[in-house]
Amino acid sequence: MWKHVDAEDDGGADDEYSSSGTPVPRPRPRRRPGETAARPGRPRSQSTPIFPHVSQDPVHRRRRGLVALVLVLLLALTSGVTGYWYVAHGRWTSAPAITGHNLATAQAAADQAGFSLATTEAFSETVPAGVLISTEPLAGARVLKGSHINAVVSKGPERYAMPGLANMNLAQATDAIQSARLSVGKVTKAWHETAAVNSVLQASQKPGTLLKPGTSIDLVISQGRQPIAIPSVVGKGSSAATGTLTALGFKVTSTEQNNDKVAKGDVVSQSPAKGSGHKGDTVKLVISKGPVLVAVPRVTGADEATARQRLANAGFTTKVVYNTEAWVRLNVVAAQDPVSGKLAPKGSTVTIYVS
Repeated sequence: MWKHVDAEDDGGADDEYSSSGTPVPRPRPRRRPGETAARPGRPRSQSTPIFPHVSQDPVHRRRRGLVALVLVLLLALTSGVTGYWYVAHGRWTSAPAITGHNLATAQAAADQAGFSLATTEAFSETVPAGVLISTEPLAGARVLKGSHINAVVSKGPERYAMPGLANMNLAQATDAIQSARLSVGKVTKAWHETAAVNSVLQASQKPGTLLKPGTSIDLVISQGRQPIAIPSVVGKGSSAATGTLTALGFKVTSTEQNNDKVAKGDVVSQSPAKGSGHKGDTVKLVISKGPVLVAVPRVTGADEATARQRLANAGFTTKVVYNTEAWVRLNVVAAQDPVSGKLAPKGSTVTIYVS
């Protein structure tokens, strides 16, 4: 006897039996194109669709919704984690260590690390020219990828050339020194026989010397010719007077003239007589030739009065010596000294002997 089981029964694949109770295989329905075979050994529930089209059953819709929600949550979580990692870590990197390298090497390192390099220059006493002094940001600092680095490149030590100050006065020299980024130090004055007053005689640095900014430059400027006091040499011997004046830097000229009061060879006068002069100025001296010499006139044989007159007329003074007593005296000049014809200083005394 055949037993028939409904197609929607929840039996297995063997759903027909013979009269002896032996199961008889049931012919399988043909699958349409695109259909998939049901997994053997699994019972189908009434809510499990037989056909491959999407089931609108509430159970399946809930399942699909749950799966979709899980997928959305996973996607959101993945995106959030990825975004957080990028914002917090992924777009950041460390600034390269390029300080102490020359500009070409530093530029290559910056390019390789994906940074742009902006440079400025500055003087440095310790870093050679062309080498990076510093960077901003510092090496190892946390920076955005692709940002730029500001670098300071050394120009070497800051030095300025000492200007030449020849033929400059103090004001001009001060301007030249300050324009060279230097400073004027101690200014002293010195006498100079040829340089104009206030002109620069000497500087503490030679022209062209490279100096640090602000270096102090000491100057020596001219205060003109040195005045020399003129001493009086009147009454001194000619040689001594000349030696005194020439030792002071004066030139000496001299003339001679007779003088009844100043001994021969001594200075009668000088010009200028006092005050001050300068080296090379001339001092004029007048040297005494002594008194004028006059021939003594002959007065021997003349009476006393006549003798006195003759000697006075010749410029002499007379001294009378009486050789005899008055009561026997003839009043005649018996002798004279100096004798007649001898040269004697004018104004000197001639002695006559009256008998």
